[in-house]
Amino acid sequence: MKIKNLRAKDVVNEDFFSVSPEESLKKVLNKIREKNVFAVPVIGDDGIEGIITWRKIIERSSPPKTKVKKLIIHPPKIDSDMGLVDLAEEMLETGSRALPVYEKDEFLGIVTQKEVIKALSKDRSFAGKSVEDISSDITTISEESTIGKAKAVMRQNRIGRLPVVDKDGGLVGSVDLSGLVKTFHPEKAMKLGEKKGDSLPERDSPVTIIMNKNPLTVPHTSDIREVAEEMTKANSLYAIIMEDNKPKSIVTPKDIVEIAASLKEVEGAYIQVAGVKDFDSFIKDKILDSAERKVEKAGRMFRDVERLILHVKSQNTDGNQRQYSTRARIFTSDGLFTSKEDWKWDLLESVHGCLGKLDKQMTKYNEKKTERHRKK
Repeated sequence: MKIKNLRAKDVVNEDFFSVSPEESLKKVLNKIREKNVFAVPVIGDDGIEGIITWRKIIERSSPPKTKVKKLIIHPPKIDSDMGLVDLAEEMLETGSRALPVYEKDEFLGIVTQKEVIKALSKDRSFAGKSVEDISSDITTISEESTIGKAKAVMRQNRIGRLPVVDKDGGLVGSVDLSGLVKTFHPEKAMKLGEKKGDSLPERDSPVTIIMNKNPLTVPHTSDIREVAEEMTKANSLYAIIMEDNKPKSIVTPKDIVEIAASLKEVEGAYIQVAGVKDFDSFIKDKILDSAERKVEKAGRMFRDVERLILHVKSQNTDGNQRQYSTRARIFTSDGLFTSKEDWKWDLLESVHGCLGKLDKQMTKYNEKKTERHRKK
């Protein structure tokens, strides 16, 4: 069945376990390890209070006796009749990896990125579409690196999975958040914002200790549906794209959710700006206006522009100020173009810098294409 015809209640995971807000972090970690899940509903006497995720656990420096209620996040509530396409868009806009679903006032369960991936794996319209059109750039780490270094690289790049390679660039394994959770010590956790992992007890231990030696890999010739099927079968939240026995790129849950969200019926190209839901309308309008102008310009260069996705990430600094980084991906008839702007103090500066880099890439490509046609 096509994703655009599915609703939240068609994919909601009702087979979940929950934890109490009064439970200790230590007990929750044991349950997460045992069940191999990444998002758990927190249910108290008055019903569901929110969700706890392993990403939140890792990011916080909390002793093992910390109660769950101090780590709860509050994603938006989803009506059971909401379309899966709109749900995917909500995930992108809010940065949520799991959303609670309700039938009127009754809590049914949660929809996570895994459910979106599974739904896409059954949609035949994605067969034949190259996985390279949606895969993300890859960041790797040497097998000689330490666990502390792996954590620092993941934190600095704001990523949740890290392929491990040998001296020749060949894949030997991967490190991801599930691996970190399995060896996580809450009382010795690295604080958010630390760069080098110096406070980690594992800082001198080789990354191979927690490495997944058999991560999911797929050929770069695979199509999107095949990759989603493999991710579902392997219960994996990512797939490493391989070419010549080396990691070339990676498919993450966000990549799949982007594709699902882009199925929303709109006039012209689909534009999605994620990570700015809490900003005022003036800022959001400025960002959207810049994105629309970039799509219009791309439309003059290429036969077709399918969608533009902007992801804004933010982080607190030691002075409690915020920094912003922006990633952009635009899908055209001539392929995918991507750009990234590293941390800036000003949100609009980050967005404009990212879109400017994207513009330069497209313009350079178009000029070369025009020159090739002229020579013919």
